[in-house]
Amino acid sequence: MNTRFFFVALLFLLVLRSVSEAQIPNAGFEQWTAGEPDSWKTSNAQGVAVPVTQSTMSHSGLFALRGVRS
Repeated sequence: MNTRFFFVALLFLLVLRSVSEAQIPNAGFEQWTAGEPDSWKTSNAQGVAVPVTQSTMSHSGLFALRGVRS
């Protein structure tokens, strides 16, 4: 029982570590294509609702992501 618990805990920690060190895709939101940030999924429906837009009010870099709650 203890061996199984430690194996599962070790596996969990290894997976958590590998996920935590992954690079963020398009981290500065610098690349946009057709109103969508590259490598990110949004809830935009062109012509219906566009709650996620590009903004120039960034912390670092040229652009930021602006979200609007509707």
